[in-house]
Amino acid sequence: MLRFEDFGITPGFVTSRLVCAAVCLLVAAAAGILLYCLFGIGLARIAKNNGEKKEWYAYLPLLRYYTLGKMIKGSEKLKKIFACLLPSLLVVKFVFCVISAVLLMRGAVSLLFAAENIEGSAIELSSLVTFPVGFYTAFLVLTLIISLAAKIVSAICYFGAFSLKGNTTALIFTVLTFICCPLGSVFLYVTSKAIKGEAEEKEDAEL
Repeated sequence: MLRFEDFGITPGFVTSRLVCAAVCLLVAAAAGILLYCLFGIGLARIAKNNGEKKEWYAYLPLLRYYTLGKMIKGSEKLKKIFACLLPSLLVVKFVFCVISAVLLMRGAVSLLFAAENIEGSAIELSSLVTFPVGFYTAFLVLTLIISLAAKIVSAICYFGAFSLKGNTTALIFTVLTFICCPLGSVFLYVTSKAIKGEAEEKEDAEL
């Protein structure tokens, strides 16, 4: 028999970890709001610079990715395809990730509730049989494939938006965004600042 207390899992340990998790959650929420705003401001400026009439889409949860999809270089038909493809892939990815998480939680909960309490309880190996490991593994692999496809399409769209700063800079920004997705919001804002600077220089020249 395996007991939770054998691994140092006590009520006090669980409480301290919950407090740490709450603090981390608050920090993550603040960072998420900041990145959301940077993404919206940056993409709206870039979209307006590219002649998009509904640049305010950049501030809406799903339509912002529709706008990002239209930033690629190419024909209007190609832009519409990517504008529809990107948000669709992201929605499918979200659904698959949620289902994968639910399946994993089901397995974890089945183990936890197999014991009467946290301290001094035991886990029986027979409780593992109830969890569909094979099905979860197959679903997880499919989720990873969809996530990779969404990431590649996103990278192509980001490159189109970043290209206003030149292909070399756009390539660097795109690679870094592919590695760490939140950086995309920062780079969109940085790119949009360059556009704003050029506009101000034009106005000064005209005066």
